[in-house]
Amino acid sequence: MSVPNILIIEDSRSAQAELVRRIERDLCFNAHAVGTLAEGREALARGGWFLAVADLGLPDSPDGSVVDAVLEHDLPCLVFTSDVSPETRKRILAKNVTDYVVKNRHAVDNLVAAIGRLHRIQGHKALVVDDSRSMRRYLGNLLSLHLLDVTEAESGEEALEILEKDPDYLLALVDYELEGMDGVELTVKIRARQELKDLGVIGVSSFDKEPLSVRFIKNGANDFLRKPFEREELQARMFQLVDSMERQRRLRELDELKNRLLGMAAHDLRNPINAVNGFATILLQTAQKALDENQRKMLEYIQISGWQMNALVSDLLDISVIESGRLELICRPEDLATLAEERVDIARLVADEKNIRIETDLDESVEAMVDRRRIGQVIDNLLTNAIKFSSGNSTVTVRLWGLDSGICFSVQDQGPGIPPKEKDKLFLSFQKLSNRPTAGEVSTGLGLAIVKKIVEAHRGKVQVQSEPGQGACFTVCLPVEPNC
Repeated sequence: MSVPNILIIEDSRSAQAELVRRIERDLCFNAHAVGTLAEGREALARGGWFLAVADLGLPDSPDGSVVDAVLEHDLPCLVFTSDVSPETRKRILAKNVTDYVVKNRHAVDNLVAAIGRLHRIQGHKALVVDDSRSMRRYLGNLLSLHLLDVTEAESGEEALEILEKDPDYLLALVDYELEGMDGVELTVKIRARQELKDLGVIGVSSFDKEPLSVRFIKNGANDFLRKPFEREELQARMFQLVDSMERQRRLRELDELKNRLLGMAAHDLRNPINAVNGFATILLQTAQKALDENQRKMLEYIQISGWQMNALVSDLLDISVIESGRLELICRPEDLATLAEERVDIARLVADEKNIRIETDLDESVEAMVDRRRIGQVIDNLLTNAIKFSSGNSTVTVRLWGLDSGICFSVQDQGPGIPPKEKDKLFLSFQKLSNRPTAGEVSTGLGLAIVKKIVEAHRGKVQVQSEPGQGACFTVCLPVEPNC
């Protein structure tokens, strides 16, 4: 895609320089400035412009004819003016300009933001749903001025048919008073198909006998606009919505990129870590007599560090898979008491080194449809967490019981507990809390985040009960039918 070219027709040299600098720096667009209407006409004749910024106060265009010159070339026109009198505003808007920006201390920021927004939404689809043909045309024209590709529908049924054929719409303006289903009903049906982040819905109505704004928003609309409204009101609501959706989309893209990078890095790290681990193990097994005590300890440190790095790599791979939405569950009927005993037996090997007892209270009749490997991972992570933050001569208790609605299991420790202000951070990725492992174990800040994601994938819930100094109890409850 070619770099957009922006034409600035402005007589102030300082304003020219600042606009060119900011457009090129912030947007990476090409910007060219001229100072008179005559120079503007010459530049417009050359063509190749994305849009033009036009100052109303040019010395050779005191009547604002510069706007007409821009519009003659079928270009979006952003008017740049210090005159915001009602007469000037009416005259500007009558010419069907895209928008106007008032010259004030925020003028350059606002103008650059407007240019960037126009470029981002150019060609995106917008749907106008209104049973009044004149209102559809009016709203459609306003959206078209902002380079949106507008489709009109006169009923809710027609709107749903349009979205069924092509769901790739950025924005929908939905009037309340439609024949057949009303605008609120239409919004409910739209939200059954498309989330808030995918399609922005603005309810519109002149109906004032009930709080329609509340009904629209509570049923899935992003915003509401009451008729009659000024053009700038619609623009402001639309801009806020589009900017918010753009930020959310960008955050999702960055999150996906982060997950891909984590997965790639973790995958590439695994082989060299395994090589280092393997060589350390071979040396410890075959060269015992040739090693003195310090050398043997160094190799043991290398081996332990390798195990810790492998655990971190496994967590990174898991979290990248889970957060990217690629977690696939293979659910079968499982004896959870047997699964829990297996995981506890493995955990006891580590717990014994810290003189920590693991006690169990397991209902052996409990079965559930689960992904055995992933629920085993949940139990492992909860046990590892409990052992990591428990001191010697303490007890970790694992319980399993059945409910009419499903099954629950818990892991309770006698550690330092969780400060109340840190509970909200417990299940977030890469969070390091104030408590530290009691034997210097490595904490990646991923274990509990992985637990929560796996449990939620089973349509279950994980909760924690804890008081400072009284230990912590993590409880997982899973439904009878996890739908996996």
